[in-house]
Order: sequence, then structure tokens, then C-alpha cells
Amino acid sequence: MRRRLRWIRFLWLFLLVWPTIRGSDDEYRLIQDLKQGYDPIERPVANHNESLTVRLRLIPQQIADVDERNQMITLVLWTEYTWIDYKMKWKPEEYGGITRIELPSEMLWKPDILLFNSADEHFDAGFSVNFVVKHTGEVLRAPPGIVKFSCDIDITWFPFDEQMCFLKYGSWTYTGSKMDLQINDDHLNETHQMDHQYYIANGEWDLVVGNACAPKSDTI
Repeated sequence: MRRRLRWIRFLWLFLLVWPTIRGSDDEYRLIQDLKQGYDPIERPVANHNESLTVRLRLIPQQIADVDERNQMITLVLWTEYTWIDYKMKWKPEEYGGITRIELPSEMLWKPDILLFNSADEHFDAGFSVNFVVKHTGEVLRAPPGIVKFSCDIDITWFPFDEQMCFLKYGSWTYTGSKMDLQINDDHLNETHQMDHQYYIANGEWDLVVGNACAPKSDTI
């Protein structure tokens, strides 16, 4: 009887592992095909005269600190960047039904978007994360981070003061003719154009308005 139980256990393991092996083969083949002829320093547009649209979505988590003396705010924040990479498209039916895949950041092109008014000693303090790529060519990069940025803080009416601060994002090298940075405010209301679904209230400060805009500029 014990031999029979062992055999049944072995058979179940075999059946469970087998689909995983097949899925891994499909994923490996997909990755190799996507890597073929791909250069991560090449801007992912079919025509070099095209401007690549990159959409930015800000997801604040918490106001960690407001430093009035040093005119600096520390914010726990997720930044989501999405764009279409025309070389990252495939037919799911040709790869075991795979519709999305996670790829390391060094494998793909990524926009050189920085927080211009960063006050962090490392300037770009975002955490390196994998890219999520859909079969449609949509690439998602969503690094979490703790950002420190400068803000002109006026404490004249302390402790009933209101401060207006700006997060100034932009490409470090690309002009508007090469990359078009847009705000992704899909499914957000006009009062808060930043995503507040994960926001944790601060005991001292209230986040009153979270508007966003993307002024057009060709300056570097």
C-alpha cells in the first residue's frame, strides 16, 4: 500500500511540473526572439523623425517630512512611466498564450526622465525594477522611491500655512521632437491628477490638491 501511495505522489509531481517546463520553454523562446536585433540605446520608434510619447503617472504614498529650514520636502512616491516599444510586440498564440513578460531594466530602452528640482544627494534615487512588457508593445516602468525635492516654503502663517510645491519632471537630454512627456491622468478626477489610492495621510500636513501639467518646451 505504501508503494502505491508513493507512486501516486510521484505521478502528481510529474503532472504538475510538466506544464511549468512547457511554459518556461515558451518564455525563453519569446525572450530570445525579442532580443534579436534589439539595441537598448536605440529610441524605440519606427521612424527617427517621430516623437516617442512617454506617459507619466505619479502615485504619492506619504509625506515623510517637511523641512522648513532647508526648504525641502521628502515624499514616498511611485512613478509610473509607460510607452510603446514597437519592437516589443508579439502574437500570444505563438508563445503559449503569454500576454506579458517581465524583463530586466538593462535589456530595454528607457527614458532619461529625472526630477529636476531633486534635493537628494544621489539626485536620481529611484529603485531599479524590472519592466513589464505587454504583447501590444506597451512597456511599464514603475520604480518606487523616496524623493527629496526643493520647495519655496513660507511659514508666515504657521501653523495654519498652506504651501504650493512642484515636482518638476523632464527628460535630461531629449527635446520635444524626440520625446513627448505627457501626464497619465486616466480615470482620475480633476481635483487630484495624481493617483491617491495608496496615499497615507500625514499627521501634520494635508495634501489638498494634486494637479499636474506638462508644459511644452524644447530646451534641455
